[in-house]
Amino acid sequence: FSIIYGLGVRSSVVRYYFEDNDDFDKYLGSTLSLLFIWIAVLTLILIVLKNLLFRFFQVPIGIIYVGIATVIFQAMFTLYQSYLQAIKKSKKIAFLTVIQKIAGILIGVILILQMQQDKFYGRAFATLAVTVLLGFYSIYHLTKIARFSINWTYIKYTLIFSLPVVFHLLSQYILSSFDKVETKLNLYKMFYINIILTKRTPFTSVIHKMISMPVKIMEFVSSVITIPN
Repeated sequence: FSIIYGLGVRSSVVRYYFEDNDDFDKYLGSTLSLLFIWIAVLTLILIVLKNLLFRFFQVPIGIIYVGIATVIFQAMFTLYQSYLQAIKKSKKIAFLTVIQKIAGILIGVILILQMQQDKFYGRAFATLAVTVLLGFYSIYHLTKIARFSINWTYIKYTLIFSLPVVFHLLSQYILSSFDKVETKLNLYKMFYINIILTKRTPFTSVIHKMISMPVKIMEFVSSVITIPN
């Protein structure tokens, strides 16, 4: 969701900055307006579909809400990092990134030790807390620069450069996911060859059917989704 929430605007913001236009503040204001509207609409959709997300991800509803809030503020922090990159403040980027990592670990450990049950919430709440703080920090500094308006010329510019980035990142994520599936499939087949075929037991035929069926299914799916060179 972080890819979709961010809408890829970080790339267009950096590009526009390097074009040395004297209206960067207006451009940034229109881009932020677009991003705020998109975040509000997408969040509303996800809240309406929370039960579907619950069934798909098999996690508590509370974690879904925490995840949505986290990616919202992470999108703002990522955008601010891109702006800092454009103005060549790498030290500040490194400092904020280190703070995010260290604070997340420390708060997470404290919360996990304090919680009696559902300790996974400790890590989630720690990530949320740190991301919210950095998100508000980013929004504060970005809004100091931006002059808010809705200019369709700026928005069109943003979408032209941002949407291809979104589709590219999503395709990379999907391909990476299928690579992981293929790796697990190969491990599955190695287990089948090394264990099942070399050690005959009364249950070998049953195990053979149980393992060979998902392997064949996964091979069929892999062959269908493989994109020819």
